[in-house]
Amino acid sequence: EVDCRWNQKMTSTSEVHLGRHFEVLQHLESLIVDASSLDKLVDTTTLGQGLAQLRALRHLHLKFRNCSELRDVSPLALGVVALSELQSLRVDFRGCSCLPSELMCQVFQDRGAFLSAAGEAYLK
Repeated sequence: EVDCRWNQKMTSTSEVHLGRHFEVLQHLESLIVDASSLDKLVDTTTLGQGLAQLRALRHLHLKFRNCSELRDVSPLALGVVALSELQSLRVDFRGCSCLPSELMCQVFQDRGAFLSAAGEAYLK
């Protein structure tokens, strides 16, 4: 489990190198990332890029609850698309009032629902 809540001023996952060097974790099967209540977080690019490198990942839980400035999670969707072994996904966007309506305040319980909502939000 990766807990990012200690850095309340974080605006980008790149600030704590979250997602960088994930290639060394290529055999990782389960990951929980808790970025809840980071009300300044706007950029998830490095995390999304890092997720795409975790080819053996089977279980993923992303917690972004109350990240009130988060506007674009397309990098996360691109990372999830690359996870061919993924069996369970949970993504929590409750309290993320700046996200597109398809994603705002949602908890996604599976890959298909998350990717469908992300596609609708960003491919308009």
